Amino acid sequence: PWGDRDDDVHKRMNGWEGAFPDENLAKDGYIGVAPVDQYAPNAFGVYNAVGNVWEWCAGGTPEKRPLRGGSFVDTVDGSHNHALRCATRMDQTADSGGHNTGFRCARDVSGE
Repeated sequence: PWGDRDDDVHKRMNGWEGAFPDENLAKDGYIGVAPVDQYAPNAFGVYNAVGNVWEWCAGGTPEKRPLRGGSFVDTVDGSHNHALRCATRMDQTADSGGHNTGFRCARDVSGE
């Protein structure tokens, strides 16, 4: 979500850094969930488009619902758990819950 920037990605998102599950270097400042506005928004004004918590999305079936974006237990390169990318997706049972899943509150801003 930041284009071709090559500076430290962990200054812009919350993800695992270190040897999972034994060591999290927490260079991003957090071991677990970070406050939603801890990192600057992307060019569209969206906070936490990647990392922090998996985002529940519309769609799927009554049994399986899609999640996207990865969480603080995932790594940038995908070497542990999932790769932190906007395109990262996984399905989860609709009755599942966890400390690394959440949802996005959004509203239409047209006409303002």
